Amino acid sequence: MASSLPMMPDEPADRRQHPRRFDYGLLLLLLLAYLISLPIFSKLGGWAEASGVSVLYTAIVTALLKAVWANRKLFSSLLIAGSLSIVLRGIMMFHPALPLAWEVTDMLLGIVICGIGAVAIVVDISRRSRLSPDILVGAGCAYLLIALAWSCIFMLCLAFDPQSIVSNYSSTELAAGTVHDYKTVIYFSLATLTTLGYGDIVPASGLARILAVLEAANGVLLLTLLMGRLVSSYVGAKVPVDR
Repeated sequence: MASSLPMMPDEPADRRQHPRRFDYGLLLLLLLAYLISLPIFSKLGGWAEASGVSVLYTAIVTALLKAVWANRKLFSSLLIAGSLSIVLRGIMMFHPALPLAWEVTDMLLGIVICGIGAVAIVVDISRRSRLSPDILVGAGCAYLLIALAWSCIFMLCLAFDPQSIVSNYSSTELAAGTVHDYKTVIYFSLATLTTLGYGDIVPASGLARILAVLEAANGVLLLTLLMGRLVSSYVGAKVPVDR
C-alpha cells in the first residue's frame, strides 16, 4: 500500500539540506566577546585574566565544533586539535613558567584550529544555494578566524625574534619598540588583514614583512571570494526557476 504522507514539494532544497538556520550565530558572538574582552582581562591580570581567557577560548572551540560537525573529516581534526589545545592551555595556566616549546605548540594548535574552522565554514556557506542571514554570519566568523590564525603566526615570529614586530609610538598600554602581548598582535593582524595599515605597529624583520604582505593579500582574496559568493546567492535567489 502506498504511503499517504504529504511530501511538501514547496520546501526549499537548501532548507532540507541545512535544517539548522543559525549555525554560526553563537560562534560569532563568542568571537566578538573574545576580542572585546581581551583588553579588559589584561587590565585585571593574574589569575583573573588567565581563567577568563581560557573559559572564552574553550567556549569558542566548543561552538566551532558544533558549527562544523556536518563536515566529519574536518570535525575530527578540529576535535583532536581543540582538545589538545584546551589541555595545553590548562597546564600553562597553572604552570606559566614553561619552556618556549609549550608556547610554540600552543600557537601551532591555534593556527590549525582557526584554519580548519575557517575552511569548514567557507566550504559550508559556498555549498548553500540560497542567501540567508546565517551565510552572512558565517562569512564574518571565517574572516575573524583567519585573523586569529594569522595572529598566532605573528606570535610565533615574536617568540623567535622579539624585534620582528615593533611599535612606533608610546602609550599608556604599549611602549615604543615593544610588541609582546597577544591582544596587540591580534590588533595588528586585523589591521593587516583589512589592509587598514595605520602604521602604529609595523613588521620590522624580513620574515614578518613577507607574512604581513601575505596576510593582506589573503584578506583581499578572502573578501573578494565571500562577496562574490554572497552576490551569486542573492542573484540566484531572484532568478525564477523554470518548472
